[in-house]
Amino acid sequence: MKIRIHPAFIAAALLMIFTGNAVLFCAYVVAVIAHEIAHSRMAALRGYRTGGITLMPYGGVINGGERYSRTDNILIALAGPLFNALVALLIVALWWLYPSLYAHTLDFCTANVALCVVNLLPLYPLDGSRIVYSLAKNKLRALKILRI
Repeated sequence: MKIRIHPAFIAAALLMIFTGNAVLFCAYVVAVIAHEIAHSRMAALRGYRTGGITLMPYGGVINGGERYSRTDNILIALAGPLFNALVALLIVALWWLYPSLYAHTLDFCTANVALCVVNLLPLYPLDGSRIVYSLAKNKLRALKILRI
């Protein structure tokens, strides 16, 4: 899978690095890429093709313009946040077994929890808005509300 980098992403990366948040930035980048790959894999399992990932300052975007069925859109939208939740739960389980890992994995766990929670918000263009849009009976009205 090809990963593209938006120019604004580079500016955000430099800002994070120069403010002493390089480790947190790396944790978020890995979590975002895994999140987008989960969307892509679910789309592939449902029979759709997706393009590469573009890293943006606010997260990632999968390139591809196919229209998904209602059920497929919900499943694809849920795949990313659910993957992040699973990773966070696995990290917490590791803390129970190996408490010394806490200091080394806290940023990655935080990144996964944040991506899961934020992406489920019903705000356009987040995954939560795709779920709400798929469930809405009046698509045009739902789209107007979600974009506000």
